[in-house]
Amino acid sequence: MHHQDKKLIESKEETENLNIINLEESISAFDKNRSFFGPVISEEDAMKSQSQFVSDFPADKILELNIDDYVAGIVDPNTGQTDRSTFCYRLEYAMEGFGGIGGTPAIKFGIYCDKESQKYVYDKEKYDSPEAAFKAIKSQIYLMLQTAKQFTVDKDWRKFAQVLEGEFDIQRHVRSKILSVYYPYEFLQMHSSKAVEHILESLFQLPKEQIDKGLFLKQGKLLELKNADPVMKEWSNFDFSTFIWRALSPKQINETRQLDKESVWLVRAGSKGVGEQQALEKNIVSVGYGGFEGFDSTKDNKAFKQNFIDLHPKDKIESVNRIVPHIWDFLFNMKKGDFVVLPLLRENSRLVAVGKIEGDYQDNDLSPELFHSEKGAFRSTKWLKKDVPRSEFDDNIAKSLGYRGTVYYLGGSVMVDKIKGILKKLGVSEIDIDEGLDDTLKNQQMKTRIPVTIEDLTKTTYLPIEKLKESKHF
Repeated sequence: MHHQDKKLIESKEETENLNIINLEESISAFDKNRSFFGPVISEEDAMKSQSQFVSDFPADKILELNIDDYVAGIVDPNTGQTDRSTFCYRLEYAMEGFGGIGGTPAIKFGIYCDKESQKYVYDKEKYDSPEAAFKAIKSQIYLMLQTAKQFTVDKDWRKFAQVLEGEFDIQRHVRSKILSVYYPYEFLQMHSSKAVEHILESLFQLPKEQIDKGLFLKQGKLLELKNADPVMKEWSNFDFSTFIWRALSPKQINETRQLDKESVWLVRAGSKGVGEQQALEKNIVSVGYGGFEGFDSTKDNKAFKQNFIDLHPKDKIESVNRIVPHIWDFLFNMKKGDFVVLPLLRENSRLVAVGKIEGDYQDNDLSPELFHSEKGAFRSTKWLKKDVPRSEFDDNIAKSLGYRGTVYYLGGSVMVDKIKGILKKLGVSEIDIDEGLDDTLKNQQMKTRIPVTIEDLTKTTYLPIEKLKESKHF
């Protein structure tokens, strides 16, 4: 590795320009605590899923795989439930910790089964039948795995990339995830070329001219940087993948996320669900940790984070890195028209409330004086269904309901379609899903909304009750 590249990693002067506290300090902190950036699945648990997957779909048996054991979308005619045991379904939804490939149509797998018609969908201009298409796809997967096996011997990234960047029916991000599952100690659990390039530029400050084209050569460069660092070289690829993604600032991560026109968010209502009743009765979602003045005009992520640190000097950096992304998402990435799911935790409930965001976070009708410039950090929400059983959600959403923290981005258009499908199944009309309240009804609702009390707010914010009582609003 060039001395210049080494300097890019270790130089404190260089990393001060990043939207993170300090790269060297973050490396040290993550090395001591794998939950430094917040809760993540452990490598041990992730590898249990990996081991079961490769046992069920052995690399040397890929060519013997049946089409219905591969495709996503197969529905059991007796139960009406989607088959969650197939190669593609499990690759996308049951391999937590191995990187996401959601947000793109199912044709990314080369072939899939349409849920409505239960007919195979594939490239009919290229193949005469689904059997011919699937035979080619199996051969492509086999080629990928054989090429990866050879890579474990020669470690030749350019030779490897020349094959894997070629023409495939399976899209590149899916190819990348397949490789990371079958060879987790050789490849990274990151599958977006744009995101990897963004990490090289932003986290390691690598000049564009030093970044190769193509996802796999970029992954190779990341691993080169990892193995040149005295601390990171001891990490597994799993840990390194977690670190480089989570070490980016919330703003950077959300930029690479490329939020869709409609998104789905998970928002909680306080510890053990203490704020659920207020959220449902007052038609709101909220984020706590109030009281840092001037945050609504701080659109620069670095300044935003530093402002939080200045106003919460006793908070540990672990808390800052966990909390700030939630607040940032709630304020600047969540938007009117997005769907929100609220897990109901009181009395060990197995229900989830689903709603739609109706307003910006500056909700002037909800105690604007309470947090000074913070304005309460509420968002008006129309609850579409307050009692959705958790069993209605697929594995991907169900797992996220157990995550700790306040705000999580669950997905874009694909996730929105899933939520709409669940609501339709439970009797929520298309009008309720796709149309918000008209302005007249919204104004009437705001005028008749139950006033927010101190007792309400102590359940939905971290601000001490003494601070609440100081507000002239009460």
